Amino acid sequence: MKLFVALTFALTSVSSFSQPFWDTTFVVDNVEFTVFCGMSDSGSYAYLASSEGDTLIISGAAGGIDIFNFDEDGYVDITFSYLGNYRVADLYLYDKGSKSYRRVVGFEEVSDAQRFSEKRGYYYDYQTRGCADFNWKSTLFYIEDFRVISVAEIEFTGCPQSEKERKLEVYSAPKSDERILLESENLPEDMFNNKWDFIRDYWKENWRSFVEE
Repeated sequence: MKLFVALTFALTSVSSFSQPFWDTTFVVDNVEFTVFCGMSDSGSYAYLASSEGDTLIISGAAGGIDIFNFDEDGYVDITFSYLGNYRVADLYLYDKGSKSYRRVVGFEEVSDAQRFSEKRGYYYDYQTRGCADFNWKSTLFYIEDFRVISVAEIEFTGCPQSEKERKLEVYSAPKSDERILLESENLPEDMFNNKWDFIRDYWKENWRSFVEE
């Protein structure tokens, strides 16, 4: 089998700030990985150690740790989340070549991501942009060589200075990082009573305009 996962959670009382308060162990490709999470004098921390001797230390990961198959390649991946007003996380994907975990550059910008059911290997996210969450952004993206590649973005300004400034904008986002405004439309205040459905449906209906098949 390509993958075997054994999770063992050890919740213990914290007798020292430097001691971990939980850990979990799993096996991938006959390599054992252990994740510890704890507190030190400088704050929360997590580290990932392998039976091959590799160690990775992540500072500030107090928002949670999830171990799951993010990219559906049959290997478990890890997200380390950070406390804040909105979700920010680092994603570590399993690298089959080195039998280790590598951080995905740029994932902290699209941390609240969901798999895009219409196209394998693509994802879309939700990002609050302030103003009590009336301003928001969604990015359609994929991951290549452990980097987030943005394909297109929706930006909605929901609490502008004037009614005329309330608008939805759609940008293409090629690899050159040069965003191109494709459309801009002024919208009524109640347009997004259910923005989650709108975001899902927009990408479902329009993704072919941005993705090369």
